[in-house]
Amino acid sequence: MIVSHGVTIRGFRMQWMHYPWEWFERERNPQNCSAQLIEGRAAGGYSDRLVFQGFGMAKPSQQERREEGQVGHA
Repeated sequence: MIVSHGVTIRGFRMQWMHYPWEWFERERNPQNCSAQLIEGRAAGGYSDRLVFQGFGMAKPSQQERREEGQVGHA
């Protein structure tokens, strides 16, 4: 089990699952307390799926908006 911020989990999934950089750019950060399951497959490789959506925030923080490309950098 790994507990971390959304962008870190997204980066971990990209590396572990060998997803391309374009996947990382398209994929949104998971919500707070969401759970993602990564399982090995009998035929080899891995699969991943969202098992709990998590809890959304009433208003995204400036950091979250920046990570989603909604805030320009100074």
